[in-house]
Amino acid sequence: MSQDMVYMELQCLINEKDTQYIVLGTLLGENKKISSVVTLL
Repeated sequence: MSQDMVYMELQCLINEKDTQYIVLGTLLGENKKISSVVTLL
């Protein structure tokens, strides 16, 4: 159970980060490059 909760918290953090990177990517016009960076993290 606690593992699931940790996973869900991680998922939330990842989603927040994704949103930030998507916004940054849109501003920079480099969505693909940013996405590959997110994948590596």
